[in-house]
Amino acid sequence: MVPPFVMRGVSSPTTWTASEHFAGNVFVWDAEHRAKIHINSLGLRDREMTVEKADGVTRIALMGNSFVEALQVEQSDTFDDRSEEIFRKSGREVEVVNLAISGQTAIEQLVRLEDVGVMFDSDIVVTITRALDFTSGEMRSDTKWPGYVAGPSGDLVRGDNFKLSFARRHANDWKGKALSGALRYSNIARMLNSAKGKSYRQILGLERTGAPGSVDACSAAEISELHELWVNHSSPENWAATQKYFQEYSSIVDELEAVPIYAFREIPIPAGSCVDQIVLRSELIQAAESYIVGLGIKFVDWDVALQDSDVLKVLGPTDITVLQGFGRELGVGHYNFDGHQASAEILTNSVQFALP
Repeated sequence: MVPPFVMRGVSSPTTWTASEHFAGNVFVWDAEHRAKIHINSLGLRDREMTVEKADGVTRIALMGNSFVEALQVEQSDTFDDRSEEIFRKSGREVEVVNLAISGQTAIEQLVRLEDVGVMFDSDIVVTITRALDFTSGEMRSDTKWPGYVAGPSGDLVRGDNFKLSFARRHANDWKGKALSGALRYSNIARMLNSAKGKSYRQILGLERTGAPGSVDACSAAEISELHELWVNHSSPENWAATQKYFQEYSSIVDELEAVPIYAFREIPIPAGSCVDQIVLRSELIQAAESYIVGLGIKFVDWDVALQDSDVLKVLGPTDITVLQGFGRELGVGHYNFDGHQASAEILTNSVQFALP
């Protein structure tokens, strides 16, 4: 059981895309639930499809990170497939193209939309981003992926220092090809590569993630951080990068002539007794939605939508973490089957207004 090789810039020294799958790759994702994954001939974690859109079909480009790519479940259990099934039952021809790649930050998702997503003639673009991508500082670093850095005139530009990696520099010579070939075709090479920096317990899969420890129910560090960005526009560096990102995102979606929908994930939902935190969250959501809607983009508060989903209501009074994790790890990790069913419900409801 070894992880797949996700190609990082090996195929081309010039592309802005920082990571992608090998077309036709088949593997078992052993980190969580151990589902068998098939990468299609277009390099997508999706069923086989054509670049050309069939007549009468509404196509949705779905962008995101590991929660959207969903390597933890079989293809038929992913929320994009389940959403298609909901539409089929209602007599609508809707095709969701899953362009997500695990680990991608917001700016990587944007670049992937520009480099790959443009091929699919999508009518709707749905992007589901971790909210803290905009406060973590990762968008202002270009060492691992594109990032917004100060240009010669002081304005923010996309930096490309990530292209100085070994894989980029040797993409077209024997060293790079030997490395990519070994990691693509050799289980032993991938095992050795994935073992770097791990303890023997991690290598043998003996360490459990475990349930979250005891924390202050009204802890609001993440909410406060997001509130500072969206309400107070602080730090100035993060706010400038956020504005630059959404300007570029709006521009590419306009170029595609697609309807944009943008969702934030992982904004904590405070308990009912945490009045101050509830107020902070409400203010930051209102500010973020106002800004994003002002750019002509529909906004979705994904975690609140999960909380309000029919799936969670059936499960009974509980928080949305029950939609994550499998077996002993319930409550920790990526979406489980219930999580994908709830997400399919949200995706379906979110795009209804844009369907013919």
